[in-house]
Amino acid sequence: MYQVTKEVEWSAAHRLLNYKGKCANIHGHSYRAIFTFEGNTLDENGMVIDFTILKEKIQKWIDENWDHALILSHEDPLLNITKTNKHFIINGNPTAENMAEFLFYYFRTEFTRISLISVGVFEGSKSSAIYTSK
Repeated sequence: MYQVTKEVEWSAAHRLLNYKGKCANIHGHSYRAIFTFEGNTLDENGMVIDFTILKEKIQKWIDENWDHALILSHEDPLLNITKTNKHFIINGNPTAENMAEFLFYYFRTEFTRISLISVGVFEGSKSSAIYTSK
């Protein structure tokens, strides 16, 4: 079995509902996500999948939906008053854990011949959460 990873980066803002601390306020992070795929065969070029294909699909989605966006919970009262032209609604709090799970389920069927086995989301360089299929 082969494993390959693709890393993407973006900047976004969020806040956490019902949180007692600074993260209850809107604030931003430089995010990074690492997608790990596995496959048991190589293509005619000796690759599990061309990294360019992963980058095109994953980074394009991130750029269109999360980069420089305000990511809010579906329960956030700010949804009714926000004037930002770019926001994204996620189930639950927009934590690294929930974002990793969201990305996992969104991208798990986007590629043929390979299986997505985990997504790790980093908030800055020192904190991360991983969602895995195992």
